[in-house]
Amino acid sequence: PEVPAWACGTLPPTAWQGTLTMKHVRLLEFALWRLARRPWKNLALFSIYVVIVFLAASYLLYSAGLLLEVRETLGNGADLVVQARMGGGPFLFRLDLGSG
Repeated sequence: PEVPAWACGTLPPTAWQGTLTMKHVRLLEFALWRLARRPWKNLALFSIYVVIVFLAASYLLYSAGLLLEVRETLGNGADLVVQARMGGGPFLFRLDLGSG
């Protein structure tokens, strides 16, 4: 494939003057030229990375929401429930009557 003009180090000096050295400009040009050689491969890799980050973020968001719901549910519940077994099933005592 034909090498683009920007990959040959032909950027005008005003594009990089004062901020980057020529070594940095050539390295940046080389990296951009390598990315431009196989656009579909780079697009596929980028898409895979996006999906992985999306799945990780979704998992973290879901688990944090679930933990918040559990804390809220347990926070609104009774502090102490006294139970006994009567006839093979649970039996709740009425605290106002006492145990006797």
